[in-house]
Amino acid sequence: MIDSNYLANFLDPIEEKSISNAWDLSGSFFHTENNMPDSIAIANCQLFFLGVSLKTHKKKNAFCTLRKELYKLSLISNLKFCDLGDIKANENKSQVIAAYKTLHCELTKQNRIVLVLSDSDEIAFEHYQVYEKQNININLATIDKQINIYKSNATSQFSYLGKILNSKHNITDFTAIATQEYFIQEEEKKILKKNAFTEIGLGKIKSKINRMEPSLREANVINYNLQALQSCIVPSIKNTSPNGLDVRDACITSGYIGASDKLKSTAIYPYHEDSNSKNQTTKLLAQIIWYFLKNYSEKIIEIPNENDLKFTKYVVNYNNNNTTISFYKSNISNRWWIEFLQHNKTSAIFPCNYEEYQMAINNQIPDEWINYFNKISKNAEKK
Repeated sequence: MIDSNYLANFLDPIEEKSISNAWDLSGSFFHTENNMPDSIAIANCQLFFLGVSLKTHKKKNAFCTLRKELYKLSLISNLKFCDLGDIKANENKSQVIAAYKTLHCELTKQNRIVLVLSDSDEIAFEHYQVYEKQNININLATIDKQINIYKSNATSQFSYLGKILNSKHNITDFTAIATQEYFIQEEEKKILKKNAFTEIGLGKIKSKINRMEPSLREANVINYNLQALQSCIVPSIKNTSPNGLDVRDACITSGYIGASDKLKSTAIYPYHEDSNSKNQTTKLLAQIIWYFLKNYSEKIIEIPNENDLKFTKYVVNYNNNNTTISFYKSNISNRWWIEFLQHNKTSAIFPCNYEEYQMAINNQIPDEWINYFNKISKNAEKK
């Protein structure tokens, strides 16, 4: 059970000066030196914010500047979340990782959603292991400029995603979002295709940013690598690219994550406090997190059903009436789903977007449909 005594073993508090009066009085909870979360505060919150410093793991308050910028922004109505502070600073990084995974596991057992902020891309693998340790199946999505199965073109050594896919894992589905083709190895593309996983490249997002929304709507665990952003907008983050998500893209992406129907947790990384003098990276990250929190506070959980008046069903006689495909539109959120009837007469429903419906009525085949059919075939093979 999580209570103040339990949390005291894991957490360093945040500085009180980081929190504006508006946020402090909002009904959310902030772990400070004189205010440790108790069982009541924990019971009243569904979303928990947690800092994990792996690069500067000896230093307290590693994300103080970021919190100051975040809590300067306008208060979000109807948001009740708990800023737990940071995993305790420790000379031994492995102990920081162990403490993080122990606490995150406990929050997961209580069906709490966790937003993790870290200064290292190492958190991506540790984030996944929270669920592997508990044998929980997950739909994983990454926002990253590369796929990260192999460390480089010159080696077959696995990166963090390679370790996941090469082990006995609990990945039911995987989507790589905002990838840049020149960073992707041919072998990585083959692995995605073999497993019926999805890649949504940067070019597709730039032409229509809502191409990523259906995949993020379905994802349980999401890793948001800030190296996917253009180097000019995050000057203090290393290993970025001149190409990438721009400021608007970055915030919209975060909003999609916050609104995800099935979200269990997301990790945002790598962020360092030693940013440039104007704190441009810090200010942008604060806005990225703000959009996550705002969309989370407005989240609507929806399950399409033709008997539910909150949905409108559209039936398309596709390809000269040989195939019938159904679409559902939410009359509340305007989101879309597509339904395929399988050979065993059961249906498979996937989140989609309005453009797919438009293409269907014009007898066109969206790229996304190939992924849907592959996933249906993969699931049939498992059975």
